Amino acid sequence: MPTPVTIAGLDGLFYSFVDFEYVSGNNGQGAHHIVLHHHFTAMDGSWFQTDDRAVCAPRAGEGCRVNDQMRLVAGDGVFANPAGLIRNHGIVNIPQGWLDLNISGRVCGDGLNN
Repeated sequence: MPTPVTIAGLDGLFYSFVDFEYVSGNNGQGAHHIVLHHHFTAMDGSWFQTDDRAVCAPRAGEGCRVNDQMRLVAGDGVFANPAGLIRNHGIVNIPQGWLDLNISGRVCGDGLNN
């Protein structure tokens, strides 16, 4: 579901969608490897999209510990000609419906001040 966030001083909605996922290890007991995308649309109509590769390592009873690198690949408005990399690290518990993430990185675009 889209989540309200502020990125580069712009309020908007941020959401993700999964393209592909597989589980490594014996009998599917290892880490989840996920190919996904994130999309941010600001209230002014500017937007960017990322291509991601995430790994989510199982945690006993608490979902998994995720490490994700989001590479900016497309955008428009102030995010035209995007560049940058966003990283998130934290805990994801999909069955219980919560996540606790630390997100950092750089978002660049033609209309943003460096």
